Amino acid sequence: RSFCANIEFSKTKPFGIALDLCDGAFIRVGRIDKLGPVAEYNESASPREQIGSGDFIMAINAAAGNGKSMIKALQQGGMVNMQVRRPERFTLEGISKGDGAWGLDLTYHSRSSSIVVKQVFRSGAIAAWNETAPDEYNVKPGDYILEVNGLAGNPQDLHALIRNSEVVDLVISRPARD
Repeated sequence: RSFCANIEFSKTKPFGIALDLCDGAFIRVGRIDKLGPVAEYNESASPREQIGSGDFIMAINAAAGNGKSMIKALQQGGMVNMQVRRPERFTLEGISKGDGAWGLDLTYHSRSSSIVVKQVFRSGAIAAWNETAPDEYNVKPGDYILEVNGLAGNPQDLHALIRNSEVVDLVISRPARD
């Protein structure tokens, strides 16, 4: 579920990859362009070690645990050692807000395609969900919300839909466990 990719990046050419840029411990791959260093890497890599949409970048060179520092390492160019982990996706259905709040602190980047959970508060609908759900389906800081009530794409729309809904279905992604 994890692998290492060594890819040559240029400071002056596009990366050929769209990244979900949020303040998290890792970076989610949003899209791989048809041209660029990642596409070139994928052409010669085994299928098990090709980078795909939805994968998570856990480290770039010595930068790990902070998405912003990983982006800075990528922008330096040169040969990059990228630690990649496959995603784990699951769906939460019919979570009701009731009379309270969702109990989430969320963040997103305007050019992203998801919302990131910064914090799950001790009270609220999500905390109540977490109390009864198996641990692998608990909503946790660092989780990426990809869809809300069947809608995917624009993070502003996803955020508004969560805020304005009484009941939500959420598709969540996180790095798979090793």
